[in-house]
Formats: sequence, structure tokens, C-alpha cells
Amino acid sequence: MASSAVVTKTAKSPRIKRNKQETEFEKYRLEEKWSTILDVLKTAKVPKSDFIRLCEVEAQLENFLLNDYAGADSVVPTAYQETLRSIFNSGSDDLVVHIDSGLLLAKALYYSNLYQKALSVLDDLALDSQSGWSAASRTSRLLSEGYAVRGICLEKVSQSQSHVVRIGRHEEVIECYERAGDLYIQHLQESQAQVLDKRTVTVSEEVGHALQQSPILRMSHGDLTGAIHRLRQVLRCHETKCSRSIRQTLSRQLAEILLRGVSPETYRKPELSRARTIGVYQHSGDDLLVPDSPLQEAILLLMISELIAFQQAVLSRDQDTRLERKIAFENTVAVYDLLCVALSRVGAYAQLTEILEHAMKFSFGESHIWLQFGLALISAGNLSRGLAVFQECYRLETMDGHYCLLAAKAAFELQRLGEGLRWVERAGSVHRAALFRGVGCLLKAADSRSLEERRGHLDEGEKALRLACAEDPADYLAFYHLALCLAEQRNLQEARATVLQALELNPDHTDSAHLLALVYTGLRQWDVAQKVLSAASRAHPYHSSILITRASLAAFLHGLRRAVNVYRALIQSWTDRFGDSGRQEGSVLDRWLGRLDSELMERDQSVKRESAAASRIEHAFTELVTGTSDCSLSASGGQASGQSEAQRLQVRILLELAELYVDHGMLQEAGDAVRECEQLVRLSHHVLYLRGRILEACDQPARAREAYQDAVSINPGHVRSLQRLGLLLIRQGNLQLAEKILTDAVNYQPTSSRSWTLLGQALSLTGQEAEAAQCLLTAAELEQTEPFVPFYFLPKGVP
Repeated sequence: MASSAVVTKTAKSPRIKRNKQETEFEKYRLEEKWSTILDVLKTAKVPKSDFIRLCEVEAQLENFLLNDYAGADSVVPTAYQETLRSIFNSGSDDLVVHIDSGLLLAKALYYSNLYQKALSVLDDLALDSQSGWSAASRTSRLLSEGYAVRGICLEKVSQSQSHVVRIGRHEEVIECYERAGDLYIQHLQESQAQVLDKRTVTVSEEVGHALQQSPILRMSHGDLTGAIHRLRQVLRCHETKCSRSIRQTLSRQLAEILLRGVSPETYRKPELSRARTIGVYQHSGDDLLVPDSPLQEAILLLMISELIAFQQAVLSRDQDTRLERKIAFENTVAVYDLLCVALSRVGAYAQLTEILEHAMKFSFGESHIWLQFGLALISAGNLSRGLAVFQECYRLETMDGHYCLLAAKAAFELQRLGEGLRWVERAGSVHRAALFRGVGCLLKAADSRSLEERRGHLDEGEKALRLACAEDPADYLAFYHLALCLAEQRNLQEARATVLQALELNPDHTDSAHLLALVYTGLRQWDVAQKVLSAASRAHPYHSSILITRASLAAFLHGLRRAVNVYRALIQSWTDRFGDSGRQEGSVLDRWLGRLDSELMERDQSVKRESAAASRIEHAFTELVTGTSDCSLSASGGQASGQSEAQRLQVRILLELAELYVDHGMLQEAGDAVRECEQLVRLSHHVLYLRGRILEACDQPARAREAYQDAVSINPGHVRSLQRLGLLLIRQGNLQLAEKILTDAVNYQPTSSRSWTLLGQALSLTGQEAEAAQCLLTAAELEQTEPFVPFYFLPKGVP
């Protein structure tokens, strides 16, 4: 009956005309200037009409909630409740007074944890019948808060009721929350012109809860599509200054849903209807950007959220702003964490670095943002800055040794091996510290210039890696690196058993499969090695290093035709991987393979000659198999900054084919292949080395020597150029210079039997028989267990 009385009253009673003083108070209410209202009432003699009494108690209530309310344990002062109840029950003819006092009373009861009483007051008001109010009025805002309070109270009350009752009220709660959000957004949009001081207007806690909780409730009952639609609907509304904070939260919420709960297959694009479906102004038109995938939409939402967070960051370090700064920072961190996830999925590390660099403005002393920034820098390839950032992280959190391991990883990649090992020592006994120590020793061994020094580092690395395996028997990387260390020590039987353990722990680890195949080549079990490479290439058809090793081994064992077939498979998988770009560039490589294929068909070669040619090209593949150490294109500056992955792989394959042409006597084709490589890379020691091979085959030793010297100038550690240059000098009779060059080759690669053999020849020709004999003995010892590709070309490190 009470509800019907209110409805009748609302329908028939005229609204009271305000005097000047009351009009001023109405403006203060709209701008939420509660302290101003109380000050005016204290200093000026204002007649206490029902409306003025309402303004006074409303200001007292809002001030209490803003400054003195301390959570669920607090209770709104009884005096405020009694005053509001008195005004509500007074039967005032002023509808604003009657409706607003009832809504404020329900709000006071809600904050006093009297949920059932609050629901009773709202039922008396009959919220659904309260229409016709100006969206810009204070009453409209209180109505939206009333719907939010009703939804929250229904949730609270239903917690003590049966499951059936809770399910029945689920839709009612969602309807209250969404009605509250719609009314509130409409109020903010319509009241912008009337509110002069927009800084004082905020989004109420109840409505903020309603806007966030509605999608959550939909998801909890399996309506993911409805939750996404609701969030999109709210975010399409025209923005107001005071709604930025809630817009940031909702953008982050929708982005998280898209990242975690929506697959590209089930994704549905936003529908850009021009209708005002929820009674508010929404963005519409044909020129709006419509995302094509959940990841793209999530990134756009997070960019919006990040911009708002950056604009609203609290920069002041005053003690008074400590709580505000903490809340703002926590909200911002959540956005940056999601941005890291989203942008990492598309490899946009440069953009992520730029965004996180902006965050440094308000992240003084905050190690988490510094950590994210450092990881982004490392992923973007900016190793030096990344190392400096990790140093700062360690300064902020000196008890956390994991920052030391991150710094060690960056130092290792910068080839600052001593510094990296010092960082590992600072890490103490944290998880994987022993693994990092072992990896550092392996890198030091690869950088050593003598066999004795190298053996010392390998022994130290073996000890650390055995400790790492004992500490974590499930760490496949520890077993892989231990196997690699044992293989470099030529303990091939134990290396095989250890790498099999690594593969058992992680069958998809391609480097372990590659190492196992090379161990079998060192054991001269060629068929087993081929089977391992075939299985690995089937499991990982885009792993170019394994495919190239397989092709070179096929050429060595079965002749050039088998190698051509493997390369065709490589080009086909490459074409599938890179799409149109791969098809265009793959046709170029097919043309080169066709020239080699036709030449093979024209020549009736014996198996002996094929095997000899294949053995001569055995070393052509060693430096291009992994793209690491002295063999990487980037080491010589040959990799253009804008070069695509497809182009880099094209260069690698062309260089391999050029080597095949040289050893097959097809010098014109080899020259054409090298010239095509020169158009893709500049100042590449690989290209210069092959040019020297071609000139040497054309009986132009002087020009060949210049090409080899140019290659060594670009990369002093290019062992194959040093070997060919040393051999050329021996043939020319320049034995002293040959001895120096070949000594450098031995120092750069102490496990190469070919370098030791050539050095022995040079020493023998100069009459140093004892030293020559020692070199040849070392070469014979190394050759017995020499793998098809040197072990140290395999990658080392912890991802």
C-alpha cells in the first residue's frame, strides 16, 4: 500500500518552486560541495524548511561517509537516520524532499549493515515507478544509487537463504546493477553543462560496485557473451571527466576477460548500433575502429586504460597522499601487467618498453615496475639498459637473489662473462643459481684461447651443473647443459645418457634433440643420428638449424641429390610458415635448387666423387647451423636492421647452396648466389669467405687472399676463413704468416682437428718437427670423437 501511495503522489503532485537560497543549495548538492552547505548553514540564518533540513542531513551523511566511515564495522550515526526517517515520514508535498530522503535513508541503513530495512524503504519508494526526473538532477543520481543499494542488499540477504532463492534473485540483482549504471552514466552526461566545478563530482562507491559486479555475476552463471556485451555497452558511452576512473577499471576488466576467456575462434566483433540502447550517448559511426581479434581488442582497451592511469597518477610524495598514491599505483600496476601479457603475445617489445618507460615517472622505489621494464628491455634486445635496470631492482630488493640471476643472464648475452659470474655469486643459493654458474662456465670455455684454460672452465661447469641436476631433478635445462658440457669434454657415452634424461623431461626441447644427434655423429653412429634428426624435423618443421644439419648430413652420407631433397622440404615448410613472403622468396630458392638439380642430371658422377664433394662441404654447414657465436650473420654486421626472418633464412640457405655449387664445380652459379646474398646482407664475413673460395677455385690466389683477409677483418674469430687463409699461405710459401694465422685459428677453436692438422703442416715445413708432431697427435685425438657440427655452436643459456 505504501508503494501505491508513493506512485500516486509522484504522478499527481506538482514540484515545489525553489527560492533563491534553496536553488543555491540545489547547485551545491549537484556539485557535491557538502562542506560548503554545512558552512553556509552555520554562518547564515537560513529558514529550516523541509528541503533545507534534507540538505543539512544529506551533507552530514555524505561527509561522514567520505571522511569517517571505516568499513563494515562502522555505523551511520543514529541521529542522521532518525532525521531522514522523520523527513521521509513527514508527508511533505515536496516530491524531491520525499523521494530523496527515502533514498538517503536506504543508503544510511545499507552503510549501517541493516540490509533488510534498507530493502523495505526502497520497496516503499517503488523505484521502478520513479520516472520523469531530469537526468541532470540530484534525484536522478540518488535513484541510480538506490538501484545499486538494492542490488547489493539483495545479494547480502540472499547469502543466508537457500540456493533456490539465490538463483531466483540472480536476474533481479543484475537488473538492479545495470539499471543503476545506466541511470548514473546518463546523469553524468546530462549534468556536465550544469556542474561548473567538475573536480568535486565523483563516482559513488555503490554505483562503481554495480558497474563492475554486473559482468562478474553474468560470468559466474556462464553468460560470458552477456558480460562482454555489457562491458562494451558501457565503454561505448561518451566519456565524462569524473567517469575516467571507472572507465579505466572496466577497460581493464574487459581486457582481462578477452585475454583469459575468449579464443579467436569464438570471438565476436563489437556491434556498433546507432541506437541509444541504454538511454545514454554512445559513440557510433562508420569510421570507428573495430578490432578483428580478442587480442587486438584487449590491447586497445589496455592502451586506453594505461592512458587514463598515466594521467591520473599521483606524483606527490607527501605523507598526506600516501593512501591515494598507493591505490592509484596498484590499479596502474594491474594495467601494466596485462599489457605485458598482451604485447608479449605479439612480440611488440619495443612498444612495451616505451610504455613502461613512461611508468618510471611514478614508480620511484617500486621494484615490480622496474622488473617489468627490465624484462621488456631484454626482450627488445636492449641488453645494456636491461642490465642497468636489473641492477636497480637488486638495489631496491637486496634480499632477492632472482634479480641477480636476471642481471647475470643479461651480462652473459652481452659477453660480459666475468660480470655475469659475479652476479651469480651474489645470488647465493637461490633456485637455479648453480645452473647459471654452469652456463657461465660453458660460455667461458667457449671463449677460451687454450685447451688447458678451456678444460678448467669445463671441469668447473660440470661440477656446477651436476649440483643443479641434484637440486632439481626435473629441470631439463640442467641436464641439457650438463650433457653439452660432457660432450665438449668428449665424454660422449655419459653425454648421451644425460641428454636422453633431458629429452625425457621435455620431449619438445629441440636443442636437446640436436645435441643427441651430434653426439651420435661423434660416436660415428650415422644412421641413428639421421633418425634423430628426421624425428626432430617432423616434430618441429620450422626449426631451420635442425633441417640444415639434416641436409648437410644427408649430403655427406648419401650424396648431393639427397641434400637437395631435404632442402626442398625445408623450403616448403618455410613457405608454409611465412605465407606470401615465403612463397615469393621460396621461388627464388627453388630456382637455385633447380639449377643444381639439372646439373646433377647432366653429369654422370660416381658415388666416390659425390662422397668426396660432400666431405669437402662438411664444414660449410657448421657455422650456419645455429646462427650463433662467430657464425651469426649479425656478428659481422651483415644482418640488416629491418631484415625479416624470412630473408635471414633465405640468406642462410643461399650460402649453403653456394657452398654446394663451389664444391660441385659450378662456379658461375656459386657466384650468382653470392651476389644475391650481397644484396640482402652487407659486410658479411660469410659472403666474403665464399667469394674467396670462388676466387681460389678460379686460380686467383691473390684476390682470394684479399677476400679471406677482409672476412677476418670483419670477424677475427671466423675460423674457416683463418683455415683457408693459412692453407693458401702455406701453398704460397709464406710459412711464418701461415703459422701465425693458424695459431689464431687454434686459439679461437681449440677443438677443431682441421686447424691442428694445418698448423702441424705449417710447423713441419718450418722444421719444427716436435711441435708439428704434437699438433698432429692432438688433431688425431680430437678427430676420433669430432661431431659433425662442433658442440659449442649449440645455444647455451636459460630462457
